[in-house]
Amino acid sequence: SAEKVFRDYESVIGDIYKGLENNGNLDMVVISKTVSKVVGSIVRNPDACMLLSAIGKKDSYSYSHALSSSVLAAALGRQIGLPVHDLKTLATGALLCDIGKLEIPSSILNKSAPLTDDEWQLVKQHISLGMNILDKTPDVSTEVKAIVANHHERYDGRGYPNGLQGSAIPPLARIAGLVDSYDAMISDRSYANGVSPA
Repeated sequence: SAEKVFRDYESVIGDIYKGLENNGNLDMVVISKTVSKVVGSIVRNPDACMLLSAIGKKDSYSYSHALSSSVLAAALGRQIGLPVHDLKTLATGALLCDIGKLEIPSSILNKSAPLTDDEWQLVKQHISLGMNILDKTPDVSTEVKAIVANHHERYDGRGYPNGLQGSAIPPLARIAGLVDSYDAMISDRSYANGVSPA
C-alpha cells in the first residue's frame, strides 16, 4: 500500500541521516530505489501524499521535513505533468536539500529566539555543506545537485546563496523551494507554530 511505502521511506530517511552522522556517506542506490517506490505510488494514486497526515512525526524535524518535502515535490510535479524521470529527480533532490544542516549545531537549528546575524549566516551555509557531501557521493546526478544548490533561490532574486532570478533558477529547484517553504510554514517549529495548510 501507499502507506507502507511512505513508512519505508521514513525508515530510509532515518538511515540516511544516521549514516551521514556516523560516517559521512550516502547510499544513492538505496535512495534511488526508495524514491522510485514513492514516485510510483504517487503516479498511481495522486492523493497518496495525503497519507502523510497519518504518519507519525519523527522526533527530528529534519526527518519529517525531508519526507514531506520529497513527497509533496513529487505530487506537485505529477500535478503539472512532469515525466516520471523528472519526478524521481525532483523527489531525490527535495529529499536531500537539507542534508548540510547535519553539520550545523542543533542549538542553532532549534533555537526558539531570533537568530543573530552570525547564526543566520551559518544556517545559510547548509547549502554549501550539503553540496560538499553530494560531491563526495557517487552517482548523484547534476540535476539533483542543481536542486540542492538552488532550492533557496527565489524568483524575485532575494534568495541565496547567489541571488539568482527567474529562469536562471532551474525549474525543479523552484518546485523544491516552494514545497520546502510550504512544509516549513505548516509545521510546528521551535520558534513558531505551524499555520493551516489552507
